[in-house]
Amino acid sequence: SVRMTRDGKDVGFSNKAQIKEEGTYVGQFYVTQDGSEELPGWQQTIERARFVFRIQYTAGLDGQPLVLEQEPSELSSFADLAQEESEVLLPGTTEEPETEPAEEPAAEEPAQAEAEEQPAPGFVAATKGLTTEYDASTGNYRIGLLTGDSFQSNIPDGMVTNSAVLFMPAEDMRFEVYRNGEEIEYTPGEYISESGDYIAIPIIDNLEYEGYYRMNRPMMRFRIVGGQVNDLASIAAPESLKITAVRLNGEDVTAKAMLSDEVAGLSEDGQYEVEFTGDNGETSVTFLRDTVPPRVRVTTEPNIAKIEYLSEDITSAMIYRGNELVSDQMMSTITDTGRYRIVVRDASGNETEQQFNVQYRINIFAILAIVAVMALIGGLIIFLQKTKTSVRVR
Repeated sequence: SVRMTRDGKDVGFSNKAQIKEEGTYVGQFYVTQDGSEELPGWQQTIERARFVFRIQYTAGLDGQPLVLEQEPSELSSFADLAQEESEVLLPGTTEEPETEPAEEPAAEEPAQAEAEEQPAPGFVAATKGLTTEYDASTGNYRIGLLTGDSFQSNIPDGMVTNSAVLFMPAEDMRFEVYRNGEEIEYTPGEYISESGDYIAIPIIDNLEYEGYYRMNRPMMRFRIVGGQVNDLASIAAPESLKITAVRLNGEDVTAKAMLSDEVAGLSEDGQYEVEFTGDNGETSVTFLRDTVPPRVRVTTEPNIAKIEYLSEDITSAMIYRGNELVSDQMMSTITDTGRYRIVVRDASGNETEQQFNVQYRINIFAILAIVAVMALIGGLIIFLQKTKTSVRVR
């Protein structure tokens, strides 16, 4: 396949067609090795070549118009020009290097590498091979690929939002979507609403896409927050938006919070509202930042453990005996003996873990008292029996 641009803009290409308009042309050629055409795009081996030339009719070095001595010959198609052994530069132009642009170093499979990466304390856009601009005609954002293809979304790349997210791609585009590092099933055109840190990878199965993104896939990152978080120490402005206000517990802390023109620091716990401004007007995200672990108290006595949940926002409690999960309920007492571990989690994702033992103990004094009572009863029975026998003899 061939992709051609004139002065940085895509232009149509048709083999054997004459090229007459002035401008600087760049052609990208993509050819698959023999035998790999039937394989999926990501498995094919692709050879890529770059060809640059310029057409100029006026404004030579001497200020005089340039005159063509003859009409363009049949050797005027872009494919034929690429086969010429030499290139004649027009006056007023400089030779551009014919070497291919340096390719980015090989990396792990991008989707997997990004999926396994632990979320950072702050949140920034992935910004890998994508452009973002607001489309006023649709009210959505146009996310562009280097191939010239694009898709639309209701949020820009790098957005932290309380709303569900939607992707509207072209028919030949599919997505790989990862939530908190794990791939999830996603059908384009459906909303994503569950809270989490997301990576969305648009994929097109053709040679041009593989030519641009064979080594590094394009990635769009976004975060959906449902109300409470514990890991947002900073927040960066999404693509095409600016942070215009930061409020903490209702108080404007913009001047204190802004670490740079594009990044706000969220160093304290509390209720935040971060306001963004862009071509679509103003939008905001609100959340409670809470980094305090939940509190739980375990009191052990012989043959029993008593559990008190001291924090109001506890959402789950997992109780293990050894390595075995014995309960996922918020139990208040445990009487079975053993070595236990309780893991308590709150709505922000903070966890507290505590270990304890329930031991079986014998109360020796109670046993002695029981034995004494039984001996007394036994002695009384024997005494009564003897007394009864004595009465019969008389």
